Amino acid sequence: RFFDMTAIDMISAISGRDLRTVREYMHYIVVERTVISLPAPAIDNERYTYMLTIRPLIQKQQSRFEADNDLTPFQLGGILIELVDISTFKTLNDLQVNLVDQLNVRLRDDLEALVLATDLLSDDKGTEDQQWVREIITSKADHATRIFEDVQKYLYFTFEDASLECYPIDALKPLASSIDEISELARKAGIELHTEQPELLCFVMAAPQSLVEVFNDVIRVLIHDASSGSKILIRVTSTEGRVCYHFENTGFGLPPERLHEYLHGDLSVSVDEFRGLRTANRRVQSWGGEFSAETELGKGMCFDICLKGFL
Repeated sequence: RFFDMTAIDMISAISGRDLRTVREYMHYIVVERTVISLPAPAIDNERYTYMLTIRPLIQKQQSRFEADNDLTPFQLGGILIELVDISTFKTLNDLQVNLVDQLNVRLRDDLEALVLATDLLSDDKGTEDQQWVREIITSKADHATRIFEDVQKYLYFTFEDASLECYPIDALKPLASSIDEISELARKAGIELHTEQPELLCFVMAAPQSLVEVFNDVIRVLIHDASSGSKILIRVTSTEGRVCYHFENTGFGLPPERLHEYLHGDLSVSVDEFRGLRTANRRVQSWGGEFSAETELGKGMCFDICLKGFL
């Protein structure tokens, strides 16, 4: 019966979302070329679980120098609605939750016993060194307990929240993927991408593919602005429970008020390479992060993205 409906009515019927919400989704898909995934409770059953994915169909790029953000809405060929069978994923997720539940019960009991034992020991007189050891044991046990509590919040994944857009992910892999995707554009423009990053880093709160797209949008703007033969610096740092990504070029720059309008304004963005910045800014803010930019005519631009760290 779904095939007799309009696209908006069909998405609403399958996902259980109201028509107004679905129209907003369609706006993001058509105007900002966003891919949206939703649960499909109308067709789920005891044996199978499905995900409804809606993505824009973009016509072939006219030039090998064009990027996705250079396309106009008139080059959108339509939308593709897919039903993806995620039953195996759900089974594996349930298994993971059950295993961690068992691990949590056993280790939590041990940790609580350890904390209780150190509390009892602290009542007895001891040397200064012994007191120091007790404090370390108590501190580490408390920290391990908090980690279990934080991890569990992200293990109980329900498929009503299948479009979850913020969870702990590797802090460096999305950046590596972005650099790999954008390196050819940088090479053709005569720009070198120079990275400074630690080998090990905590997780960050974001969505992996969306974070790749955020990095792509930022680096693409810097490439278009940079002077030929120059470098774009990409530095990653971690401090006080946050991971910050710094992007900086040597280029032409633009008036600060214009860059501010691209990021925060309500007017439509007519410059192709800047169109994705506003979406990138909204995504970072939705993850609880911060997105800032600075520019100066004749010197270039820099962007800073700071995301919440995890563990």
